[in-house]
Amino acid sequence: MNKSNFELKDLKESAEYVKGLNERQKSFIQGYIAGAKDAQPAAPAAKEHEKQEEVK
Repeated sequence: MNKSNFELKDLKESAEYVKGLNERQKSFIQGYIAGAKDAQPAAPAAKEHEKQEEVK
């Protein structure tokens, strides 16, 4: 089985599962997905400057 057939099977199983959810559960999932799309990636941590030795 190639990857696309596997993904299609998963998609069909997910669609069947979603059909069984009530409206409140569907709304929760839609909000969760919308929030994930709007989320900003975490800012990279600031790097500490390396101390340089003084030249005399």
